[in-house]
Amino acid sequence: MYKKYLPDKIQRLAWVNTYIGLNYQETGDFLNAEKTLEDCLSIYREYLPKDHIDLAWVMTYLGDFYRKNKNYKKAKELLEESLNIYQQQLSPPDHIWIAWAQLHLGILQLEIGNNKKAQNLLEESLVAFEKYLPPTHIWIADTMVSLGKVYIRNNEYEKARKQLDRSIFIYKEHLPENHIYIKRALQIRDKMDNYMHEGLLISSLNILWCKAKKLI
Repeated sequence: MYKKYLPDKIQRLAWVNTYIGLNYQETGDFLNAEKTLEDCLSIYREYLPKDHIDLAWVMTYLGDFYRKNKNYKKAKELLEESLNIYQQQLSPPDHIWIAWAQLHLGILQLEIGNNKKAQNLLEESLVAFEKYLPPTHIWIADTMVSLGKVYIRNNEYEKARKQLDRSIFIYKEHLPENHIYIKRALQIRDKMDNYMHEGLLISSLNILWCKAKKLI
């Protein structure tokens, strides 16, 4: 399939450079990460059909890079386009790579405040991941953390706790105790617990105040 569209040398260069771009991103070299990923996308756009699956692959990574750097307009355009390509080219509708694209777009929708869209995308993604992946796969944990945030915004704290507790368990299966992913999930859960405790305290004080007022 590659050889039909891409000369071997360009094929290898684009594929390797995508991972180099991701490595730049992981090490905090965002300038080189952006340039490398954009160059890869340009190569794929030049040589591949506009609905080619590998084009969607690079779009997802570049879209996620833009999201992490708060360039939400570019992120949204690329992530929606990549999901559309995956949905056109892959079946069944809950294909693992469709779910992967939904996860990234769902996280973006959460960050820009589209809670309902985020919930739909993330819940669909989680169903597919739980169907096809081992129960302690990192992608399941990633999805659950974001879903936990969605449920917190909906004041569905029991649902949120269930997602966050399981995500922390999965992360601890794979990652060191001080890993940022574990810390992040714990912080979200602890912040929710503190908020719930403060809410219960205020509610109790209001009840006591009302009772005291009747006694005066």
